[in-house]
Amino acid sequence: MVQVSQAGREAARAAGEVAAPARRNLLSYVEALPRFGAREACLWREGVRWRRRTYAELHRRILACAAALSAAGLRRGEPVLIQGPDGADWVEALLGTFWAGGVAVPLEGSTPDDLRARIAARAGGRFLLAPPATAPPDGARRIDFGSWGNLAPAASAAGADPAPEERAEIIFTSGTTGDPKGVILTHGNLISDFAPIERAYRKRERLVRPFGALRFLTTLPLSHMFGQALNVFLAFTMGLTVVFVPPRPRDVKEAARRVKAWGLFTVPRLLDLLAAEVRRALADEGRLETFLRRQERYADRPFYVQALLFRSVQRMFGWRFRLIVSGGAALPEPVDQFFRRSGYLVVQGYGLTETAPIVSISNPFDRRAGSVGRPLAIQEVKLGPGGEVQVRGPNVTPGYLGADQEAIEDGWFRTGDLGEFDDEGRLRIRGRVKEVIVTPEGDNVFPGDVESAFQGLPGVRGVCAVGLPLERGERVHAVLLLEPKTDAMEVVSHANERLLAKQRVRGHTVWPEDDFPRTSTGKVRKALVLERALALEHNTVTSNAPGATQASSWTGGVRRLVAGLARVRPESLVENTRLVEGLGFASLDLVELAGAFEDEFGVSLPEDRLGEATIG
Repeated sequence: MVQVSQAGREAARAAGEVAAPARRNLLSYVEALPRFGAREACLWREGVRWRRRTYAELHRRILACAAALSAAGLRRGEPVLIQGPDGADWVEALLGTFWAGGVAVPLEGSTPDDLRARIAARAGGRFLLAPPATAPPDGARRIDFGSWGNLAPAASAAGADPAPEERAEIIFTSGTTGDPKGVILTHGNLISDFAPIERAYRKRERLVRPFGALRFLTTLPLSHMFGQALNVFLAFTMGLTVVFVPPRPRDVKEAARRVKAWGLFTVPRLLDLLAAEVRRALADEGRLETFLRRQERYADRPFYVQALLFRSVQRMFGWRFRLIVSGGAALPEPVDQFFRRSGYLVVQGYGLTETAPIVSISNPFDRRAGSVGRPLAIQEVKLGPGGEVQVRGPNVTPGYLGADQEAIEDGWFRTGDLGEFDDEGRLRIRGRVKEVIVTPEGDNVFPGDVESAFQGLPGVRGVCAVGLPLERGERVHAVLLLEPKTDAMEVVSHANERLLAKQRVRGHTVWPEDDFPRTSTGKVRKALVLERALALEHNTVTSNAPGATQASSWTGGVRRLVAGLARVRPESLVENTRLVEGLGFASLDLVELAGAFEDEFGVSLPEDRLGEATIG
């Protein structure tokens, strides 16, 4: 059975909205920047100093960047690779590329030389906008980030004026092995996706205008479409000040108080770490249990009442801090509830690169956790066979670089996500199509349904439901992240009481590290979890063999902590193993290591120095 969401189309008709956006292309965002003049557009920290860039300065530098590209010989429709730290220079590179008529090819800041070269070859890019330390691919020319700052814009300030169907960006969503895969997004894709949110904002702009410049922190990467949507296109339409901060809880808390931020754009993993940081601070003061009991007691109160009741948390982020926008991965309901019940408005966005990127966004005043909201009015969203979410509309990619069109059929993009609609048209994501567990009895079990049964159980920090292969079918298996001294069997028993017979957990593994392996946006890498769970299951069977416990007798505490986070054997670590270069630690991994080190040894480690540290 195919179920179609009618909410978006009916809302559009009731409001008199039309699918075609008023903008012609993305250059209109650049043209509108001067109206905010001397207002701060971007804030970021360099060392101990905070730097700023106004809307007027940003506009001038975007035109200068475009002039530099044109002078270097950029042709209309030609790809331009962009790689570097998130900040004002990155924004100027992106919008300058559009103004000069180029096609942006965003790369993550950690993209290695070989992958950058493969993407350049696949896209045909002759230009790279990046810091001086980033080597350009063979045959490409690098223009250094910010080098256009002192250049004068071209004599003719007019932009290239691309048509809506012309390419704006090529986003490479994979490619660490094999050929990278590029998603094509046109100017029309992007402006149509942002249009409903812009219209909704303009209806309420008069209510916001008296507050002047509103500062919002962000940890979202500009190389991802959700980061561009919030940090650039929507933020600058609203005249916000975007404050770029490192994805570390202490940096976020310090910046929120210092700049008097109104909110945060981020990913679920950082919110999980922030919640843990808050709980740790309350526990140190001996107030955590009382705080959690009061959260439960006042869970149904309005957010502004909760803000007054939980002033200890409000002091950590500042009194203006009120809105949290999460995207890039599913926000666990316990994390969602923790911040909602502390007096914050929480928004979840759902989308994919192929949908430019937003499919739906939740209402911050709807206090029920778990929903990703109603689909945007410019698109149709339906549930296809098996409950797969499918999207059709002007925001859907025309295809991939090359010939891969298998995910788009008759205009419908098959997301690979499993979903369901409630009676009010709100969408809930239940998991991935490829992750469905098929039991020996032939029943289909959705991992999201199993995982939801563990939410709210004492001592459970996280759960990943997987299917352990049997000779016929799969066994429902729960991989658990538990607080110390939590009884795993008791947890599974309580969860099974909430599940149907076909859904019940037949086996479990306690994950030995502090967190599951995740992607850069915080999604659990279930394939790796399943692989490790199978290995742990095998080790459990053979644990009584001679010599099975010899390794643990000599492994030191530091090695154990580092090995747990790096997902390697402790004996593989040596004194000169570097955390970043040798083990691939990202910034949030260093945050977790610092927190775990403090909990284990009572020693506080400076996170900004760990990037240079070795095991010894």
